[in-house]
Amino acid sequence: VANVVVRAYDGLQEYEEAADTQELILDVRPSSGGYAQLATYAYLAEQTKKGDLAAERAIELAEKSRKKAVERRLDKIKKDVQQQIAQQAAAEAGGGGGTAPPQ
Repeated sequence: VANVVVRAYDGLQEYEEAADTQELILDVRPSSGGYAQLATYAYLAEQTKKGDLAAERAIELAEKSRKKAVERRLDKIKKDVQQQIAQQAAAEAGGGGGTAPPQ
């Protein structure tokens, strides 16, 4: 049931709630993939510290042969999300990204 709730929050772009629900799942079933998902939701919710901690745990729980790949993937997700947030903030501050109104 909790997995369905996480997907619903994700679909609604309620990332803080998705992260909170994902933590409940991880209390019962800790896994590398689950912590990677938590990291992603935390980054999307602009909870960088929580995301970093979840990413560290995801790497720790990953199979030895996959640790570097998990680390690279999570680093890319963090970078991409931070870039997306910065672009959104710039567009909001600039009134829509500098496009001219139609005449």
